[in-house]
Amino acid sequence: MKKVLLITFILSFCYSYSQNVGDLFTSKSASIPITFVKTFDSKADTTSHSDFLIPYIRYEITGTTAGFIEFSVKRLVENAPSAKVLNYKIYKMSSSDYTNRTKPANGKEILRFGALALPLKLRSSDGEINFETDLNVNFALAIRLNESFINDWDLTWQLGFGFGSTDLTSTNSSIEQGKDQSVQILTGLTGLNLNFKGIQIGLYTGVDYINNQSQYNWKYNGNMFLSAGIGFNIFGGQPKGEQDKL
Repeated sequence: MKKVLLITFILSFCYSYSQNVGDLFTSKSASIPITFVKTFDSKADTTSHSDFLIPYIRYEITGTTAGFIEFSVKRLVENAPSAKVLNYKIYKMSSSDYTNRTKPANGKEILRFGALALPLKLRSSDGEINFETDLNVNFALAIRLNESFINDWDLTWQLGFGFGSTDLTSTNSSIEQGKDQSVQILTGLTGLNLNFKGIQIGLYTGVDYINNQSQYNWKYNGNMFLSAGIGFNIFGGQPKGEQDKL
């Protein structure tokens, strides 16, 4: 029983996050009740308020009281129906709803995992440059480097692995001329990815290994390659819908 309680405590600690002034968060479930507290600028619209947390918007904690956290939007909402009920206003929600029904939105606290393809690899060996377009699929952990979305972009560092194939010929391996064949490769990679409104452009480097290298003597085995990748919403960004414009 003690072990069960200890594991429960550890899991609850790992899946909780702080409630400090300045922390950023966003909704991860619908219909989270909130209560209007006050306005803090004469520009605020006093005719309407929101009773529920509006999704797809980042909020910032402005204060904490017993059992509640107070918050406002991180940036003014522009050209959206929610601007009227959110801008220049402080709301509060229960600490339990904050812990269980929201998620952190601080830049460096967010990890992502996704898939990507590298359509072109540049390889070099003994001064020879080779461009390769063989099929591959890769999986990578992405760590956001900038603190927050700034002008709708974010930068991530990625580390991952993948699988693919490459063509062995008499010019890049020890096989005989006319007996070209395709073999499987295992890839390790790292790189930087720039995300702008869900469109990603990345620059990567990595190494490929084949099985039975002693048999084929592939000259690029274990050598560094360079690659560029382009994708749409591979590692996520701000979700579609109503968003705060930063």
